[in-house]
Amino acid sequence: MDVLWLLLFSVLAAFLERLNVSAAALTSEHIDLQIIPMPPVKPGPKRVLFASKFYTNTEINQMLEVAEELKIRGHKCSFVCLEEFQKKVTKRGFEFHGIQDPLKKPGQS
Repeated sequence: MDVLWLLLFSVLAAFLERLNVSAAALTSEHIDLQIIPMPPVKPGPKRVLFASKFYTNTEINQMLEVAEELKIRGHKCSFVCLEEFQKKVTKRGFEFHGIQDPLKKPGQS
């Protein structure tokens, strides 16, 4: 059993070392870790695509609010949704890709 603990702790120590975290006094009796905080990593801007196949304003409004917050944080947001929501999306400054309403018959407006 002690060999298993020793193996487990040596694997843990190697893992912590790869994460740049120092580990001290790893024994089977007592684990005492000293964690050195790493500086936060700020991810770069991402491209986010919001897609909706539903027909409600509520869903689009919620997506627009989330997109606004992401835009403030530097991300680029685009929308794929029904063509009837194009004005609402482009008015707020987002890229829009329209899809046709699958429930409408051809020639119907």
